[in-house]
Amino acid sequence: MYHIRWPLLFTLVLLLSISLWASGSGSVGERIEALWGSSMTAGELLSAVAPDLLAVLPSGIWDARVVWEGEDFRFAWIGDDQESDERKPPSAKGLWDIYLDWTSKLYVRGKDVQYGSSTTVISPPFLRLPLMAVTSQLLEDGRMIDICGETDYNVWRVTENDSHHVSGAAYYQAMGYHYSEAPPGYWPPSALLVSHSVMRWIDE
Repeated sequence: MYHIRWPLLFTLVLLLSISLWASGSGSVGERIEALWGSSMTAGELLSAVAPDLLAVLPSGIWDARVVWEGEDFRFAWIGDDQESDERKPPSAKGLWDIYLDWTSKLYVRGKDVQYGSSTTVISPPFLRLPLMAVTSQLLEDGRMIDICGETDYNVWRVTENDSHHVSGAAYYQAMGYHYSEAPPGYWPPSALLVSHSVMRWIDE
């Protein structure tokens, strides 16, 4: 196992956020909210919201299915989406789904914010995935102000946290992108999970 910090990712997303702000096309949060719950691939989502991420995330992300999460955390099968095995593509029938916990968290102490995201394989227990990547964004009134990320290989958990001192007089939230690739015999081959934390107001 080895770890990759993503300084390039931070630069790319920061430039993207600045360009969105300058063009008046809406914040990252607004663009995500407009697409929330849509049936789409990760390539389609990131092309619409954060195209520069496609240059640094694993190439398999293009065809990965997007799985949306509600507030704070969720345990879910990423393969069946309430579907029976009979409704899977013929090539996937009989393959096992993977049960994951993916979450984004935000903690506030004064104007110091700790935020982060993590993904854990719940079932089959301790199943190691070929690749797991997580990116966590800190949003201030929907606009990205900080980012951290981690990519690990042959692991059953990936997590990344960071802290940031904020100016306040705004709402803050963590948003995570959780990308996983499954080993042979499991469904789906890959998935991008999108999560967000509770939203917190911080006084000026």
